[in-house]
Amino acid sequence: MEQPSVNTPRVATAPDAATVARLLDTFNREYDTPTPGTAVLATRLGRLLAGADVIALLTGDPAVVVALLTLRPNVWHEGPVAMPTSSTSRRSCADEDSAPRCSRPPRP
Repeated sequence: MEQPSVNTPRVATAPDAATVARLLDTFNREYDTPTPGTAVLATRLGRLLAGADVIALLTGDPAVVVALLTLRPNVWHEGPVAMPTSSTSRRSCADEDSAPRCSRPPRP
């Protein structure tokens, strides 16, 4: 069987909590958004990723992209609906090749 590409997303597990926390924290800090810090996030994610209501997808080796989904009840469907909570990339907006994708809206 062929090995998956490094660019193929994989589902994070509880042992990946620190990696997910680091990526989320870095993204929030880059955009001046409050964050409780990686230690707090890692503790919370360790518990949440072990359950069935939170899914994190990681891409890269080492991981450089994370997407965080929460499964929630919904009146329109019998089962839970996946709601995107966050999607981040470790690539800095200071990188020349990522600058066009990183234009930030003006702050109110």
